Amino acid sequence: MKTKNQKIYISDDGKEFVSAVECEKYEAQLKEDEKTTSYWKIVNSPDLTEGRGHYGLIFVKVKVGQYDDPQLFLSDYCYRKFGRPIAFVQGCSSITNWVIYKIDKEKYLTGGQIKVGDYSYDGKKLSLYLGNGESGLIEG
Repeated sequence: MKTKNQKIYISDDGKEFVSAVECEKYEAQLKEDEKTTSYWKIVNSPDLTEGRGHYGLIFVKVKVGQYDDPQLFLSDYCYRKFGRPIAFVQGCSSITNWVIYKIDKEKYLTGGQIKVGDYSYDGKKLSLYLGNGESGLIEG
């Protein structure tokens, strides 16, 4: 029987490496990526029967270019995903169809534990990044 002892390097986010250089390179890239990453909360799917609030809650991590406005791209994403920014309760009283809030990383990390609507739905987590050309933000 043979045994092999190998040193494993673990990055701050838990990824394992066999080389210290590769681990440090990965962590440096994570720090660089964090500069263009922002965190958001999207409240959506209003109750259009009685207007008692929203049933959708998504915590979003957004990665865009250095000179891009993440809120503008996120508004475009919400418009494509959920439709117009306003909806109407029973066809007459207006309510927001979706609303975007900027949050910090900690709230994003713990956000999926929050319940919405009638408190039976978990908040969801989503990562978005800029697609090619005019595709805007895409899931990934």
